[in-house]
This record gives sequence, C-alpha cells and structure tokens, in this order.
Amino acid sequence: MKSITPMVACLILGGLLFSTALAQDVRINEVNLSGGWIELHNAGEEAVDVSAYQFCNRPAYAAVGDLEVVSGEMTIEPGGFLVLNWDAIAGDTAELGLYTSASFSSADAMVDYLAWGGAGGGRESVAVEAGLWAEGDFAAMPEAEQSLVYSDAGETMLEHWSAADATPGEANPGSE
Repeated sequence: MKSITPMVACLILGGLLFSTALAQDVRINEVNLSGGWIELHNAGEEAVDVSAYQFCNRPAYAAVGDLEVVSGEMTIEPGGFLVLNWDAIAGDTAELGLYTSASFSSADAMVDYLAWGGAGGGRESVAVEAGLWAEGDFAAMPEAEQSLVYSDAGETMLEHWSAADATPGEANPGSE
C-alpha cells in the first residue's frame, strides 16, 4: 500500500484551505423578493467560480450554475457581482443559504445565510453552527420593489441586513 508523502499531504491541505478561503469571500449581497433575484458579491482578491455552489431555501434547492444569469459571470472577479433569477426566494417568511456543495446540513459547506420575515428556518441551526447567523434573528420584510441588502455597517450579522432600493450588479448603500 502506498502512503501519502508529507509534501503531497501539505499540497492537498493547502489547496483545501485556499478553496475554503475563496468560498468565504463570496457572499449573498442582495435578495429581491418581488423580482425573484439574488445577487452574489466576491469581496476577495481572487476570482471565484461559483457554478457548482448551491442555494437552499428549504424545501427548494438549486445549483447556482443551473439558474438564469441576469448579469455577471459564474466566475466572479474580485469586487464583482453575479445576479441570478430564482423564483423560489419569494415568500413572507423564508431563508436562503449559500453552499459550496449539496451538503446542506454541513456548517463547513455553508458560505452565507439570510433569514427574513421570521426565525427558525430549516437551515438556521446550520448557519448558527457555521457562525454566520444568530439563533432567532431574521431581517424585516422589505417594501415592494425594495431588496434586502447587505452592508458593512452593523455589529451583528442581522444588523448588516436592511431594506433598500434595489441595486442589481452594483455596490449596496453603506458598503465599500
């Protein structure tokens, strides 16, 4: 039986850590419930291919690469945006998780999370375990034609989210 040399093991581990770091640079940046679209933003310094990423709005699931692109590319450049249509995000009380794989119960696979209209969604516990959300938190519903938008302002994960005018493919108010 062959064994893995320390150098090969380091290369494999380094690749996994680099891939995880890139995944953490991609976040849900805006959700427009009335228009049925989601915007992702790459806040990192390296391009990230998100075509194999997954969305979960339990009980609805979708591969990012299978959704209609409104603007942007599946490989999001640093500082770039990708806007996707997905009608499953509509609803007064729902949640949206972004994952690097279809391992929806894995905190390691979850990249970002947002709940609106009420707490206790099916993936809230995963988001709490991943350190992305606090139990019982949820964003207030936006007015018609507004979006739920992420900004850099705020002390808690929930305080980063607010209702604002839609800015698909552009930086949100209050973000760098």
